[in-house]
Amino acid sequence: MNTVTATEFKHQFSSVIKQVRQGKEFILQCGRNHENVAVILPFAKCDNIPARKFGILGNRGPLVIADDFQMSEEEFLLR
Repeated sequence: MNTVTATEFKHQFSSVIKQVRQGKEFILQCGRNHENVAVILPFAKCDNIPARKFGILGNRGPLVIADDFQMSEEEFLLR
């Protein structure tokens, strides 16, 4: 895996993106200590990354809204 600093990434953005499209992966480093802060990889390789759950309630139950529920936009915004 190749490494690139934030400054190099800014200056060589197009080149790095072209290489990513060809399948290369990069570690993005930042700061004086060259701290690893991100990995840039082709989107096709992201299949094994689990989907993030939306909201703090996660799988605690479905959202059910009654069929007869009525509320205007004004009422909703005022609450």
